[in-house]
Amino acid sequence: MRDPGPAKRRVFITGGSGFIGTNLVEHYRRRECAVVNFDLNAPRNAAHHDYWVVGDVRDASSLRPVLTEFAPDLVIHAAARTDLDGRSIADYDANTQGVKALIEAAIDLKGLRSVVFFSSMLVCRLGYVPQSETDYCPTTLYGESKVLGEQMVRVVSTKDLPWVLVRPTSIWGPWFAAPYRNFFNAIHKGWFVLPRKVRSVRSYGYVGNLVAQVATIAEQESRCVGHTYYLADYEPLHLEEWANRISNAWGRGRVREVPLSALRAGALLGDLAKSFGVKQTPLSSFRLNNLLTSAVFDMAETKAVCPSLPVGVDEGIKLTVDWLRNHH
Repeated sequence: MRDPGPAKRRVFITGGSGFIGTNLVEHYRRRECAVVNFDLNAPRNAAHHDYWVVGDVRDASSLRPVLTEFAPDLVIHAAARTDLDGRSIADYDANTQGVKALIEAAIDLKGLRSVVFFSSMLVCRLGYVPQSETDYCPTTLYGESKVLGEQMVRVVSTKDLPWVLVRPTSIWGPWFAAPYRNFFNAIHKGWFVLPRKVRSVRSYGYVGNLVAQVATIAEQESRCVGHTYYLADYEPLHLEEWANRISNAWGRGRVREVPLSALRAGALLGDLAKSFGVKQTPLSSFRLNNLLTSAVFDMAETKAVCPSLPVGVDEGIKLTVDWLRNHH
């Protein structure tokens, strides 16, 4: 890898083969920074292969020498298990042991300006507005694992490790997978329907805007270290509005609406199928609840750090639909 010189950042990203990680690698690659993607899995973007170092973030003994040799000034810890299918908290050790291992490996590094730890909005139940950074109420094992990860970070002095915590909300865009890739595809095929007369609103976020927020937070380490920031677009979206704008980008008409009772019946059938071992169903009570629940976050602190975002909703939808057409 060509050394970019002292003026450019040296960025070490764990989980750089995942959805958000891929977009972060691309951001810093385009700015000719030195980049390492430390991940067990191969990059989703073939253009990132030269930046990939195979490694398990849960293993501090293998992580430490790679970190020491690369000598980053910015570490972004995005590696995580993010599904909700785990049966015990041990299934999410990437979110707990991975955080512990990174802290152990990075705490003695010289020249670190910032370490950004990715958490999740699901440290609280969907729709709950936390009263402080440590007001937790998770309802999933995944959310519990992210709480444990945050607690590990918070006990470390920022003098020893200049940490920042970020909580992505409902993020979508190129290189994504379930659930929002399925959402875009379902609208394309005409399978997605809206509950009639039920309108939820949520803090969604286009991934390019999230990357801009993370990059800005990392640049303002003297202001941001020791704080927690939500990552989302600044204007919440009504699900109905968002779905119809996506449908329009696909060249389709308005999304159909059906009675809520029909969706509840379909969700119960999905629950029944899951009880018989079916892992993926079009609808379940959990998914329906997510569809119906509003979740709007106060983005004032993030906006104060990063006042403007580069991509509007319609532009983000177009970029995502174009990407899906090219990566079907």
